[in-house]
Amino acid sequence: RLRAVHDSHAKKWIRLRSEIQILNVDLQSELAKTSPDLSRVESLLKKREPLRTELLLEGLKTRSEASKILTEEQRERLHKMRMEGMTMEEEEDGS
Repeated sequence: RLRAVHDSHAKKWIRLRSEIQILNVDLQSELAKTSPDLSRVESLLKKREPLRTELLLEGLKTRSEASKILTEEQRERLHKMRMEGMTMEEEEDGS
């Protein structure tokens, strides 16, 4: 059941992330110009921000659904694994 939740949300996450990345490329391209078109910049930002919000909400929905499936012990183990992963990322970043 957890795999089904993950797979469903992973597809949405990939789609949203791709759309955001494309908008970021367009935004950087516009901003790199000598005289960027500010109305285009504004338009790109207005398209990107709702997608970023949706991406964040999608992550929260995934966690919520997964939490409903897992037992308390499994939730604690998952939390511990996340915390350890964050510690490893900080070490890799030199933090």
